[in-house]
Amino acid sequence: MNIAAKRGFNISVDAKAYAIQTDLFLTELSRISGTLTAIAEKKGCRGEVGDVVIGTDEEGVRTYCVAIDGGDGTRVRDEGGLLAAWAIGEKVRVLEMDASVPEVFIEGCMLRNYVFSKHKTVISEKEYPIETIVTDAPVRQEVIDGVEANHIARDLMNEPANILHPKAYAERVQKLFENTDVAVEVLMKEELQNLGMEAVLSVGQGSSHESVVVVLRWNGAGDAGVDTALVGKGLTFDTGGVSLKPAKGMEEMKWDMGGSAAVVSAMHLIAKRSLQKNVVGVIGLVENAVDGAAIRPGDIIKTMSGKTVEVINTDAEGRLVLADILWYVQNRFHPTNVIDLATLTGAVIAALGKEYAGLFANDDALASSLTVAGERTGELVWHLPIHPLFLKRMKSAAADLRNVSVLEKSDAGAGTAAAFLREFIQKGTAWVHLDIAGSSFPSEDNPWGGCWPNGFGARMLYDFLAADRSPATTEQLLLPQ
Repeated sequence: MNIAAKRGFNISVDAKAYAIQTDLFLTELSRISGTLTAIAEKKGCRGEVGDVVIGTDEEGVRTYCVAIDGGDGTRVRDEGGLLAAWAIGEKVRVLEMDASVPEVFIEGCMLRNYVFSKHKTVISEKEYPIETIVTDAPVRQEVIDGVEANHIARDLMNEPANILHPKAYAERVQKLFENTDVAVEVLMKEELQNLGMEAVLSVGQGSSHESVVVVLRWNGAGDAGVDTALVGKGLTFDTGGVSLKPAKGMEEMKWDMGGSAAVVSAMHLIAKRSLQKNVVGVIGLVENAVDGAAIRPGDIIKTMSGKTVEVINTDAEGRLVLADILWYVQNRFHPTNVIDLATLTGAVIAALGKEYAGLFANDDALASSLTVAGERTGELVWHLPIHPLFLKRMKSAAADLRNVSVLEKSDAGAGTAAAFLREFIQKGTAWVHLDIAGSSFPSEDNPWGGCWPNGFGARMLYDFLAADRSPATTEQLLLPQ
């Protein structure tokens, strides 16, 4: 049966229309359809990347052709995202792809095929995702599972804080892993008090929603030790506390749990792929609100490690949550590697924009492996330094540490935050901190992310864990021709 006739509208994507060099675009089109060439010429299309050219074949099936510059996999993935964005806007319901369409192009299309409209009572036709992608191209199940993980993270990030407060978030995680072999533990207030997680509890003490820590355990390697611990900041909403944020843009602080969403979705992907490694995920779910019980600038808190911290700015709260859960996961599970992810600083956006996450590390090999994984998946990271002076600026006269630098806004804020976190990493543990404040938030320039938080992290983390971790050459990062 003709799918177009059944569904009412069909777009066919033919990889043979792709030009490896953009100046060959019209030549390539002419090999397929004179109609397409005529349309291209009429529209002035000269093979610019992202050009949309539509023609109709003899059976009335509309055909979409795009010029690709033949660059690396990231660029081709982006082109797939552009196609999906265009198709959603054109109310396309079925997308057929030729068997020779590159897998990474299809991946980009699937990633961008995302709409969050569950809380709307009226949905326009342009807000529905593509219903079906039909292709004979070889798309690995691993890629499909990775897209699913990405969309899980985006669903979590898009929920408002009145629905996804800490306890509700923990319950949703429990439900997500019900039919998997991932063990889920939920640590409530009394248990956190017994563990000495004063830093976690202090951040949430101004909220009517109690703080929660969720532990996810995957034993894919049996009795072997824990290979990697994934740690995520989960501020379900961040008002800034007593150091109140400006009203403009504060609604975006429902996304301040992007690190936790990355960990949850990565653990889901790990379980679905039956990864043969032992991995632990720990997320700190907290709401930073304001009432008479909220922590104040000048307060001194004792972390689980025993180190004390003077609170200078209550809006530098994520590092306090991470301090406790980083210590907890090392004490309990003794992982070889620890990777934390957090929407931590505006400073990293000033440095790297939304195109890269800031990577800080005490282990160059671990940093390199994650960088390579990011290149492969299009979730890019950039290795930044932790200068010795950064820690000096985080020393307090009244406590062991302060939670912001003495130089405050004039300082390297992402680097001083990383220096603070490094104080809670134990000797012998390889550690990477990923500041994803920019890279996980919406960016109009991200073709497969679109207008929604882009679910940064899960695919990169899985790629890192599943790889052999040997250094890759530049050529290995390119899309095979």
